[in-house]
Parts: sequence; structure tokens; C-alpha cells
Amino acid sequence: MPRRARPLHPLSLPHHPFVPVGQVAALDATLVRTLGALPLLLPLCDQLGLRAVVNRRCYPDGGAPEDIDLGRVALVLVLNRLLAPQPLVHVERWLAGTVLPDLLGLTAAQCNDDRLGRALDALLPHLDALWQDFIVAALTRFDLDLRALCYDLTSLSFCGAYAEADLIRYGYSRDHRPDQKQVELATTVMAAGGVSLD
Repeated sequence: MPRRARPLHPLSLPHHPFVPVGQVAALDATLVRTLGALPLLLPLCDQLGLRAVVNRRCYPDGGAPEDIDLGRVALVLVLNRLLAPQPLVHVERWLAGTVLPDLLGLTAAQCNDDRLGRALDALLPHLDALWQDFIVAALTRFDLDLRALCYDLTSLSFCGAYAEADLIRYGYSRDHRPDQKQVELATTVMAAGGVSLD
């Protein structure tokens, strides 16, 4: 997790009290915000058309809300996952400490956990179509080579009681632990670059 920059505070000497003047006085009221990898990630999200694709799929008739559209909320969620993964209840606080509100024209309060949860619920029925749109956008914009693909299968072991879980079960263990329940995961990646296609 990236470090948060600390605000500058004037230094007080024991026998000569410091009185901030000029630019130093202005620093005391300045809010420090994190930039992080946003200059790299925002252009990538823009090239993939993340906001436009989400809005096109979720608002086919063009009736997006006026205050904040689902594409902008999805962009905030994606950037949070990539920069500093937080539970939904902490995304608002994370967002307030970044430059994103200024760049996206929103306030951190507009991305509270209730709105983020509703956004995830609204995205769920469109996940397959969205994923296909993003794969096609990445293939065309970044000229990815699909001549050679690799298929990888792995497993994650679990301890404890998972009687209600359909995916967690006993089976062939790549960890050589047949006594533990597991989930098998598979992915298809490009041979050149290892970009996942699943």
C-alpha cells in the first residue's frame, strides 16, 4: 500500500515561537493529496474506454444519472483495486486522499459504500459483455498477439468446514495435499506477455 504524504507543519523553537508568514502560512492550510500511479493508469483506462463501455452497456437508452454515472463509479473502483485495494467502506476515505475527485469532477462523499455497493449490483448482469468489450478493446488498441496461448490450471487449498460451498471440494491436489479441500482455477494467457484472456 502506498504511503500517504504527511502535511507540513511549522516547527516551533522552544524560546523563539515561530509565527508562520507568507507561503509557510499557506502551507499550514494546504491539503496534501496522493497522485501515485494515476498518470499511468488513467490513460490506460481511457484507451480501453472503461467509462464509456460501462455507460453504454448499463444505460443502453442513454439515460445516465446527472450527478455521477456508473462508468465513473466503476473507474473509481478499478483504480482503487489497482492502487490501494480497500474494503468498500474505506474507498470514500481513500478517494478523499487522492487527486481523483478533482480529475473526475466528483466528491469523495459521492462514492460512499452504499453507492459503490449499488454500482456493483448494477454491473453484475453485464459482467460477461463488459469483459468481452474490454478484451476486444485491449486486443485492438494494444495490438496483442493471439497466435500462441497458454492454459494454466492451479488449485487453492482450504482449511476448515465448507459444507455449503459448491466450488470447494476434495480432488486431485497439485500441492500434494489430498486431505485438504480445494478450488481449481484455470486461465488462458498469451504466450507473449502473459496477458490473461479469461
